[in-house]
Amino acid sequence: VSNDKLTEEVTWFKDTVKSLEGTFQYLIVFGHKSIYGSPSVDSGVISRIRPQWYPVFDECKVDLVLSGHDHEHSRTYLLYNNQKSNDPSKGTYYLDLGSSGNKRRALDGTTQSDGLHEKVLDLKNLGVSLGALFDVDEDRIEVRCIDQNGTTRDSFVITPKRNAVSFSAVLESTGNYQIDNDNDIMTVTKEKVLPNDIINDYKTMSQNVTVNTYNNSAYVGTGTKIKYKTRTYTAVVKGDADGNGKIDATDYLTVKRHILGISKFEEGFAFYTAADTDGNCKIDATDYIAIKRHILGISTLSDGSNAENTQPAPPVDVIYD
Repeated sequence: VSNDKLTEEVTWFKDTVKSLEGTFQYLIVFGHKSIYGSPSVDSGVISRIRPQWYPVFDECKVDLVLSGHDHEHSRTYLLYNNQKSNDPSKGTYYLDLGSSGNKRRALDGTTQSDGLHEKVLDLKNLGVSLGALFDVDEDRIEVRCIDQNGTTRDSFVITPKRNAVSFSAVLESTGNYQIDNDNDIMTVTKEKVLPNDIINDYKTMSQNVTVNTYNNSAYVGTGTKIKYKTRTYTAVVKGDADGNGKIDATDYLTVKRHILGISKFEEGFAFYTAADTDGNCKIDATDYIAIKRHILGISTLSDGSNAENTQPAPPVDVIYD
């Protein structure tokens, strides 16, 4: 790999991590060849690639670098500045996970004696292959390296360098949602959002999110229930007064009939909030005009052009008239 290409890769890596900062708690890097692997297998990686990359991993607070290639198992201590780190808030583990098949190399003595490795395994003499299990929560990652017989051959714990990322922070970072944790309301800032859009937006944390649309609508509309762990949010799409996830003539008529007293909302806080397009705590002609302008393409509700103020949503017990 040329020096220019290495520089380009480093720049890309730093920029990518910086752009995603705040949306993840742990940072794990995958690479084929380990920069702390066997010198006898590939000395060029040790002499050229390691000096280029370990300062980057230190700077970006990488928790773990996973590699293969060597067909032998080795794991470093927590390393910072190419040395053993005694500070759990600084440093990276480098795990060369050995071999999942029958190809195994004899253990490199240099790896055993360099003072940087906490665990090395002679897989060839042991006659075993390895895989790894990761148990992840907000307090730590527990890694267990297990052979084909179910025996744990290596294990270690990674403590986080970053704070846990909330469901709200991840979704709000996309720009598509606003979370009101006091009332368990999720405002979706555009119409015609599919359930999978929310699920995919939250895959940065690999957590399961359940989305149940209102009246089995194809889109995430007002009244949709979004469940994360033990908490359930109700979706609000400004202008979507009937819960189908689209802003159309039905919503315009629904709001107008409410104002004229022909019919009233019976679905609760979320639907009132959706109909109150300008956030002034009342449903009036301004709201149905805003919906009509949105339908005609004159303005869009999601851009905030109809907002009368930027006050937070009113409490649940506010009476709309």
